Amino acid sequence: MTVQEKMRLLFEAWGRLSDLGRARAILEWDQETMMPPAGTPHRAQVLATLSGLAHEKLTSPELGEILAFLEERKKELDPLEAAHLREASRARQRAVKIPRNLVERQARATSLGLEAWKEARSKSDYTLFLPHLQEILELKREESRCLGGGGELDLYDPLLDQYEPGMTAKRLEDLFGGLQGPLAELAGKVRESGRKVDLSPFQGDLDPEAQLAFGRKVLAAMGFDLRAGRIDKATHPFCSGHGPGDVRITWRFDRGDLRPALFGLIHEAGHGLYEQGLDPALDRTPAGPAASLGVHESQSRLWENLVARSLPFWEGFAPLLEEVLPGRKGPAHPEALFRAAGEVKPSLIRVEADEVTYNLHILLRFRLERKLLSGELPPAEAPAAWNDLSEELIGVRPERDAEGILQDIHWAMGAVGYFPTYTLGNIYAAHLFETARRDIPVLEEGFKKRKLLPLREWLREKIHRHGSVLPPERLVTEAAGAPPTPQALLRHLEQKVSALYGV
Repeated sequence: MTVQEKMRLLFEAWGRLSDLGRARAILEWDQETMMPPAGTPHRAQVLATLSGLAHEKLTSPELGEILAFLEERKKELDPLEAAHLREASRARQRAVKIPRNLVERQARATSLGLEAWKEARSKSDYTLFLPHLQEILELKREESRCLGGGGELDLYDPLLDQYEPGMTAKRLEDLFGGLQGPLAELAGKVRESGRKVDLSPFQGDLDPEAQLAFGRKVLAAMGFDLRAGRIDKATHPFCSGHGPGDVRITWRFDRGDLRPALFGLIHEAGHGLYEQGLDPALDRTPAGPAASLGVHESQSRLWENLVARSLPFWEGFAPLLEEVLPGRKGPAHPEALFRAAGEVKPSLIRVEADEVTYNLHILLRFRLERKLLSGELPPAEAPAAWNDLSEELIGVRPERDAEGILQDIHWAMGAVGYFPTYTLGNIYAAHLFETARRDIPVLEEGFKKRKLLPLREWLREKIHRHGSVLPPERLVTEAAGAPPTPQALLRHLEQKVSALYGV
């Protein structure tokens, strides 16, 4: 059999795997948006079955034989075929080390844990979620050990590698070590300035449907295609891509403040643009999906922070805001909106945190989930540890579980190791945006006219269409012309703080 014939068999097998993954993703989206609570036990079983079937196909001897054949003839493969082999082999090598029973138990536990988290969060009662978190953590430890964690390899590393290939806990420690000092210094300068930000341009008794209407207009300018997507309400905003023509995002709102809805929508639409920009020719293939969660988060954070919190953006969108959402407490003046959007103030909620302190929220979660995973921190003591670390790193202490340890959905989903990808995304985003500004000198002049599509097209060409053909750091390096470092992010934050607070 020829290499081309084996590659065709790989694509056929991978297409079926992709279909199973998308079926599960649609059921998970439904559980978050539409499913009645009483459906939880049955949905947990359905998800476990689908996860088990996907695992069975991924670990099948037939797929192993195809990959072994291609590996032996790697020199005959072109770069794209080699990328397909790399991604398929990586996924299978991970799967064969994990028993199907563990995969099914995890699917069941996270489905039940998700509903328990929703109830616990609504009642601000961590004890309702505690037994589920204990089970999920034990299953994640088991998974990590199957993948070699717990000996010389940090238990955290195999889980982190699932979201950001090649990243390690040690590299993250060094990264956060280089960020924590400058971020704390910037936050200190803001405090010392004594300057207060007027938030009234975003505040008032704001009809949720009018908030959504304004958000839809911004998303349309970004190029998010609602003919190939939809927007629904959920407890925690997220984006779910189900293939070409079906990308779904969710939102939540605060009737008294536009910012949570608007910036949440823009963030999730940034994810959605990545999904809509993937090359359809690579659909249902190993190298077709996004490169990593860090790269994915770079797209959402770029649009949310570097675009939508900028002065040129508000010079363009202030008149539209006044038209769609009149009756706010403050005027829709671009400078006032820019200042309100960029306020630096320690806060309890990560998804509403300012750009300066946001990465300190991630450092908190990184430290805690490592301790939870290793067993150093018993889950029963986690709320107090969270509150102490929040006060130490961010300067605020939660009074309720819903404002602290229950605010994020990730651990209920079993996504231990996910949080650091947000900081990686911030670093990649600033690095990419600096390059886009150089490549498109009139980029921000266009923002003033609500012309955002040139940026979407630049990102589509440099990032989206490549899927995971290139590893994440190489993809960002080739897009920007230099390896990503925290320096672009720190430059951006220093300039922003100087403009807003005169320090």
